[in-house]
Amino acid sequence: MRLKDKKVLIVGAGTGVGRATAYAMAKEGASLYLVSRSEKAYETARFLQEHGHPAFSTSADASRRQDVKRFVKDALERLGGIDVVFVNAGYWVGGPLEDMDEEDIKALVENNLLSHIYTAQEILPYFIERKMGVLIHTAAVYGTFAVAQHAAVYNATKSAVVSLVKSIASDYGRFNVRANAICPNGLSHRLYSSYDDLKTEPKVTRRGWPEDVAYLAVYLASDESWWMNGSAIVIDGGWAVGAWR
Repeated sequence: MRLKDKKVLIVGAGTGVGRATAYAMAKEGASLYLVSRSEKAYETARFLQEHGHPAFSTSADASRRQDVKRFVKDALERLGGIDVVFVNAGYWVGGPLEDMDEEDIKALVENNLLSHIYTAQEILPYFIERKMGVLIHTAAVYGTFAVAQHAAVYNATKSAVVSLVKSIASDYGRFNVRANAICPNGLSHRLYSSYDDLKTEPKVTRRGWPEDVAYLAVYLASDESWWMNGSAIVIDGGWAVGAWR
């Protein structure tokens, strides 16, 4: 198993990429602590427990510092430590910049950036002390070199997550802390396979599946990717280079 004995915290684990990643990591031997705003994380954890996997969960808002402090502390206690943190929190709202209202701007910054900052901030002292740890953050292809039209604030937050990851890698690599960003595009929010038959499809010109990202997250969480640090990995079926034309 590629993640045997790994202890993983997943923030944003209720549906889509988060749930697919929980399934994939559990099947690779990881013990999991799952966080979501809704009750979905409980459902995912209960399902995994029924299939014999160690899994815990809570409902929390990662854009609130006190929530993050609580679930990181609880995850450390329940799992007996943390090896990997996957911050998959995110939010979407678009529109011309001049028409964006204050609440939407705040929601984008809080969910797409502050949730990533607060989670990293809370776990880094632990990783530094043990001189090892892995951070994985979901950004977007728009956080690298592309931009979505009429989505200036969204684009800015995704770029900021990529910059955050690169900064963590630069500042904390000497402590054997790795941080990488997954930059997807064109994803469906529903799984196209199941826990029993988790798979992807050998076809480029289709919608992306949560499973496609889950397999990348497993790789980044594993020791196979130890030489990767500060990377922003595009996973979009070639959309950014025009493969869908």
